Amino acid sequence: MALGARGTVFVGSWIGKVYAVIDRNGDHKADRVVVIASGLDQPNGVAVHDGALYVATKSKICGSMTSNNASTRHRPLCRP
Repeated sequence: MALGARGTVFVGSWIGKVYAVIDRNGDHKADRVVVIASGLDQPNGVAVHDGALYVATKSKICGSMTSNNASTRHRPLCRP
């Protein structure tokens, strides 16, 4: 898991998906959960650095979706 801008938590799952758990009002409860990547090879590590989101899968590190826009717009993190 990794904490991004505006309280969004990014979570990888062994079933090949990465989620953005969004807290819009700051009450520390999820208001929305968005699948931001799917079809990945066991995404097991997620990190935010300088506003970019990186994901470690079983075979590679990929990324650079901007973590600031996960609640509305996203582009693919990795090619499956």
